[in-house]
Amino acid sequence: MFRRLYSDHIRTISKRYHIHPFISRGYKAYETTRYAVVSKLGENTFPVSVSGIDAQFTVTTQSEYNRLRRINENDDLMLLLAELRADDTLWDFGANIGTHTILAGKLLQNGHVLAVEPYSRNARKLRQNIVRNRLDNVSVEEAALGDQNGEIELRIEDGGETGTVGHTIVPKSDAGLITVPMKTGDSFLSRYPHPDVVKIDVQAAELQVLRGMTKVLNSDCRTVFCETHPRMGVDTNEVCAFFEKFDFRPQVVNEDEITAQVIAQKESTTS
Repeated sequence: MFRRLYSDHIRTISKRYHIHPFISRGYKAYETTRYAVVSKLGENTFPVSVSGIDAQFTVTTQSEYNRLRRINENDDLMLLLAELRADDTLWDFGANIGTHTILAGKLLQNGHVLAVEPYSRNARKLRQNIVRNRLDNVSVEEAALGDQNGEIELRIEDGGETGTVGHTIVPKSDAGLITVPMKTGDSFLSRYPHPDVVKIDVQAAELQVLRGMTKVLNSDCRTVFCETHPRMGVDTNEVCAFFEKFDFRPQVVNEDEITAQVIAQKESTTS
């Protein structure tokens, strides 16, 4: 009931009358309690249905639960699924526990998904979700993305809980640093089907990742979904300008004070 009451309309009104912090804290307390009850009951399978695609996810942390309970409100995910065709290849850069990967794998009956995730605990859960959904068209690479091959320090936030988005190769301090392999997007071209669509969610490393996948951008890839993080120092206009160098037409959608989604389509496919 609380979830239904806490609608976008209620959020807008509560912000107008400066009571949003109180309502927000109450809602978070409700969700935390609800998750605790579900965990105690041992119900660690979370079923979802998105755009007619049914899937199941293993849930063992609050972050995973929070990510999945509002999955149907993820406009960027809806746009990605609408773009995919049954025989496409999707490269998912920043796959996390696999929300986009699993649903895309279900949709791409004759296609393939390459999921790339740098954080080992997320990658482990990603593989579990692939097995749970009996997908044989998904490959996983455990690495950070960048503009060169080698190693890099990954900063882990939020206690390293699986399902969190709190990791980035852009350092703020030495706290919570782990060393992980780093690969360029172009390095996957020799080992995997070439992508028709690429999704990028790399927590402020957008330009480094794009510089490492120029061969991909020059290939038959038709659409790139790239989440930018202005609050973390990323210039969305600079990202758009980079796409334009490779004959992509970028469009900024779903922009707020924290992130913006850039959808870049190859000019030859939009004319």
